Amino acid sequence: MRGDKEVSVKPKTNWGRYAARKLQDPRFRAAANEQLRVLRIGVEIAKLRQQRGLTQTQLAAMLGTTGSAISRIENGANITLKMLGRIADTLRARAEIRLYADRRAG
Repeated sequence: MRGDKEVSVKPKTNWGRYAARKLQDPRFRAAANEQLRVLRIGVEIAKLRQQRGLTQTQLAAMLGTTGSAISRIENGANITLKMLGRIADTLRARAEIRLYADRRAG
């Protein structure tokens, strides 16, 4: 996705100091970044749905699922590529998945 950025926190509060300390752990940072990527997909789905004038319930009916399933997806639940494709088709959108070389891999 465009604009992917790693998690960063400015440690001005107790929470900020805690988060900054946790983000020093490469495994924690990787997990946090993965969750942000998933959440960004959900936010994009919600924006497209709203632009098309659909409620979560209406989109769900078009996909043969539940409104609560759409809510979970829009709020960062994992989504399969198959469901992402179905949502994109229903919203008259295009899903694009890219692989990038890891800059750290050399």
